[in-house]
Amino acid sequence: MGRPRQQLAGGDQPAERRAELGLPEGLFWRLRLSADGARTTRLPAPGTVPATAAGEDPDAADAFARGTAGELVLALYGRTAVDSLKLEGDRRLFDLLLAWEPEE
Repeated sequence: MGRPRQQLAGGDQPAERRAELGLPEGLFWRLRLSADGARTTRLPAPGTVPATAAGEDPDAADAFARGTAGELVLALYGRTAVDSLKLEGDRRLFDLLLAWEPEE
């Protein structure tokens, strides 16, 4: 698992930050980012099984990005601006994610 280039833990930042990615079709993923790396969790669709049943707090994300699958992929690979997505919360979290260089 790779580590973010910029330190996520330390200073006034919490040890773990969470970003949520969502598609118009109702699919959602939670990215957990920490100094140890990144993990993903697929969240249940709203209106079905509560997200807390999967061990996830549905209100715990620090930032949200919504777009089509193509828009999300292009933005996360730096091919289009992250601002082209519907963003909520701490946009700097997506800047950290884009600057992340996974270890091989």
